[in-house]
Amino acid sequence: MGRMGVYLSGTRTDNTGKKCRRYNRSVRPYAWWNQQRGKYGLYKNGTMITDFIYDECGSVSEGLIAVKKDDKWGYVDENGNEIIPIEYDASWQQFEDETVVATQERKITDFCYGASEGYIPLVQEGKWKLADLEGKTAIPTGTFEKICPVYNGKCW
Repeated sequence: MGRMGVYLSGTRTDNTGKKCRRYNRSVRPYAWWNQQRGKYGLYKNGTMITDFIYDECGSVSEGLIAVKKDDKWGYVDENGNEIIPIEYDASWQQFEDETVVATQERKITDFCYGASEGYIPLVQEGKWKLADLEGKTAIPTGTFEKICPVYNGKCW
């Protein structure tokens, strides 16, 4: 697997002449991130592998990256191939600014779980299922009220 990441349109020119900015996953500058209004594209080994077609990109794990288009989430592989269709809802939420004190309103952002131990929890219209890294169903839709990521061989 090569080096894979996310570019946000609007801040640097890539080898196709499009503007982009490399997202550094080790820093979470939410204020800066939320001000960006561009689309996202994926790169691998310094080369763009998708156009700027995604509204958001999320968790990167086990060779897959969560991508969002038209308010739905799916997963693509390290070559930009769609492995899990972009038809699922966000599976978890996080506060955008963890420095806000309890008396202030905190904005919550929707994301999707990353792959964990070979599986990804997916939700669509409130019904959960578990898929493997190839998109095959491991636990059918609606079997459980909720499915969280696999951890230590268990799915909670």
